Amino acid sequence: MKSFARRLLGRVPPVVHYPTLADPRFISVTLLSGLALYALLTPAFGRHPAQLAASVLAWVAADALLLILYQKVLLVPLSALVPSLAAFVLVDSPHVWPYAAVGAAAILSKHFLRIDGRHVFNPLNFGLVTGLLFLGDSVAFGIARFGDSPWLFAWTVSLGALVTWRSGRLDIALSYAATFLAGAAVRSFLSGGRFLTAASPATNIVFYMYAFHMMTDPKTTPDTRSRRIVFGALVGLVDAVLRWNGVVNAPLYALFVVLGLLPFFRKGEAALPGSFVWRLRSAPLPGAR
Repeated sequence: MKSFARRLLGRVPPVVHYPTLADPRFISVTLLSGLALYALLTPAFGRHPAQLAASVLAWVAADALLLILYQKVLLVPLSALVPSLAAFVLVDSPHVWPYAAVGAAAILSKHFLRIDGRHVFNPLNFGLVTGLLFLGDSVAFGIARFGDSPWLFAWTVSLGALVTWRSGRLDIALSYAATFLAGAAVRSFLSGGRFLTAASPATNIVFYMYAFHMMTDPKTTPDTRSRRIVFGALVGLVDAVLRWNGVVNAPLYALFVVLGLLPFFRKGEAALPGSFVWRLRSAPLPGAR
């Protein structure tokens, strides 16, 4: 095992890159760790530690390994830890293996579905959509597990808004939310239903996990404010159309469709520096000569 690790580390420069405490992703880790703990301690949530371990290990190990093998870099995989916690909360399955399968699909998309050095799809979104489409009844989207705790709602919204603001992507979440509410108004008018019923998804914690975490990854969103606002509005528009047609899990599929157009949003934008949002430092690998 030690010889394998030495051979693996011999593929990269003896330097480890790690996030500083100013990195906004630590806010996400705090938020999602709280939700994961709630899921573990709440019997109605139906989660157990083996599922958490499978999710975290699949995301983190696969990301770290592919960073070494294909990008030739030794990087603390904080970007994998964050969605691994979110996937544990959002994937709904009685089994353990789907949590690992969703993570593996997500990380493969991150490293191999790339244009101009950046991945096209948000890994969490890709993993969830792949699971829903190909894993049959083994996977569902756990949207109804959180209950109506005001403290949990406040925890999710406040920290979610904070990390999105710190990441410079709050405009996407606000654009999506405004378009969602406009779509709810149009759907309620056309159907003769109540606006509050059509807009009720906005009272669910998962709505804010989606808006603040899945939509707003700096690596898979436009860099300029005007394009980010259009991006968020377009996701909201596709979401409204899918909801009108009765598509279950419409937000997931809406984001997946719009992310497929992401290269067009980025066209003409300057390249995003690697440390634009994520605060990284470098240090020699311990024991390296």
